[in-house]
Order: sequence, then C-alpha cells, then structure tokens
Amino acid sequence: MQNSATWVAVPFNASGDQGYVDLSKTSILKLSDADFPYCAGWQKIDTENEPVGADDLFSDRKLVQLVGDATAYEVSPGDPKFSLDDQLSYFV
Repeated sequence: MQNSATWVAVPFNASGDQGYVDLSKTSILKLSDADFPYCAGWQKIDTENEPVGADDLFSDRKLVQLVGDATAYEVSPGDPKFSLDDQLSYFV
C-alpha cells in the first residue's frame, strides 16, 4: 500500500519558523469554519484583530476588548498577585 501522507507547512511562531505536519494521521483533529459558526458567537481572529501588542506579545487588554468583557479580572502589574496566566485563565 502506498503512503498517503499529506504534509502541510505550519508556522510555529511570529518570526515565521515552519515545521511540517502530516494531516493524514488520525491523531490530528481536523476542523473547518463550519465547526465555529458566526451565529453561535464565534469570531475569526486574524492579523486585524489578534490580541497581540506592537511587540508581538500577547496583550490581555486586547483580549478583553476582543471578547467585549468590561468586567474582566484586572490586577495591576505592581500587585504581588499579578499573573498573566491568571488573567488569561479567567477568560477560559
């Protein structure tokens, strides 16, 4: 039987480093736009609205704006309880 591998280049970071993924593997979950319908509240994130700052790092404030959560968990970076992980977990 012939190998039916379907290799696709995938960017792994902001600097464009790429690797290859074999999409024919059963361990790869394949989803499409139909799995995330707009009518159910899903929205597409692309370069125009991604929650990333000018430094190409994740921005919790931009995520708050994206999801429209005015009551987001806010802790000042000077507070000893400050944790970006905690803030991100709040949204999940």
